[in-house]
Amino acid sequence: MKTLTYLITHRMKDARVLADKRRFLAAVYIAGYAVELALKYRICLHLQFEYGFPETKAELVSELTNVNRSAEIRFSVTLPELKSHNFEGLSEISMVNIILENTVPKEWKLVNTWVPAIRYQKKRFTEKQAAIFLKAAERIIQLMQ
Repeated sequence: MKTLTYLITHRMKDARVLADKRRFLAAVYIAGYAVELALKYRICLHLQFEYGFPETKAELVSELTNVNRSAEIRFSVTLPELKSHNFEGLSEISMVNIILENTVPKEWKLVNTWVPAIRYQKKRFTEKQAAIFLKAAERIIQLMQ
């Protein structure tokens, strides 16, 4: 879990540095990954993972077979779902979707448009657009930590 919190903090710092250097698309891209990491951190908390985010099927099975897990959770979460970049799906697994929709709906709607494929797009972000995205990402991350 410490690794995830470290990565979340440092990816947002990276995004800020990129924005300061006027690399707005890269800043938004990295900020999106920080949000993804925060969602995965919340999944670890919600599912009470002892060893952090599972990287392999064996690690996931080990975590989910813990006697404290309900049968519903044990059999409903798959590794591809956890490794997804789909913010909506990750927010549902982590049970923060309602909180985000009710607390920061505008920010959540904006950040929820992020996809990893943004790195392949020619889309340009203005300084203002990037600043709005980074601020929204930071607000969402604050709510999840």
